[in-house]
Amino acid sequence: MTTETIQGRKDTTLRNQGAKAFRPTTKSGNGTGVSDARTDHEGSSKAANQAEVASNARTPTHTPKQGKKRVWLIPREHGAYAQLLLPLIAAFAVGGATLSGVTFAGAFLAAFAGTEALRTLLGHRGRRKQQQLRGLARRWLTATVLLALSFALLGAALAPTGALVALLLPAGLGSLVVLLVLLRREKTVPGEMLAASALSACAVPVALTGGVAWLDAGLMLVAFVLVFAFATVAVHLVVRHKKRPVAWPARLAVGAAAITSLVAGFTLGALAQYPFAAAASLAALPVLGTVTVLATRPPHPRMLRQIGWTLAAMTTLMTLLLIAGYHYVA
Repeated sequence: MTTETIQGRKDTTLRNQGAKAFRPTTKSGNGTGVSDARTDHEGSSKAANQAEVASNARTPTHTPKQGKKRVWLIPREHGAYAQLLLPLIAAFAVGGATLSGVTFAGAFLAAFAGTEALRTLLGHRGRRKQQQLRGLARRWLTATVLLALSFALLGAALAPTGALVALLLPAGLGSLVVLLVLLRREKTVPGEMLAASALSACAVPVALTGGVAWLDAGLMLVAFVLVFAFATVAVHLVVRHKKRPVAWPARLAVGAAAITSLVAGFTLGALAQYPFAAAASLAALPVLGTVTVLATRPPHPRMLRQIGWTLAAMTTLMTLLLIAGYHYVA
């Protein structure tokens, strides 16, 4: 092999080694090639994405629809509205509207409006709502309690002495209802009867502020408490009859008790020459008649909505008859 050939091969080997020394490496590491820059850029992007995911996990997402949704902590027990409003309407209709009576009614309405917030704070509407609505429920409960106390104090300053004494009746019954709520026993039959009695009792001081006699105001209270108690029993009987059929003697006893109370009230009113008692007994006939039908022939529980509206309509009719009877015999 000639010297020129050997020298040429050496030159070619040196050029190849030089090209390798300056060729961009394809491995990621400490090199200074294009791949290193690409690797650094990909690592930075990956770290940014991970930080964004972590930030999103810490921050709750809200859709526009959820952000615009407004929550109202109003009582969900629809029957309770009738148990409070219908006796108050009757009290204003027979006694007239006075400033003290209106303020008392405002106090009762404000106290009633705060019951849903109390149930939410106690977890009766579920743990999720308790956590999500805790702040709103606290503010709403505080506002309704302060409003109720303000109206009650204003009414007490203007009301006669008899109305102040009668104010102890709804206050005492309402305290017992709150105790049952704390014990989670307000959904039982006795609990619902007590709640209906407390709501109906709010009409007594309102009626007394309008000059209604104690006996007449008490009789209206007894009439409302009686029909609400029988209606509560009838609704529970309908629900229980589907799960476990109630024996016909028990169902017949409920209907017989409703009719007996009606006849007894009318008879006592006639014997005592107290015509308003007889008128109140006749006014209760639509509700007690409906209760008798529900107890003796319970419909399917899927008709509870229709049953509720029927009982509300019959109670409204009773209220109108009670008002008419009072003014007729007065």
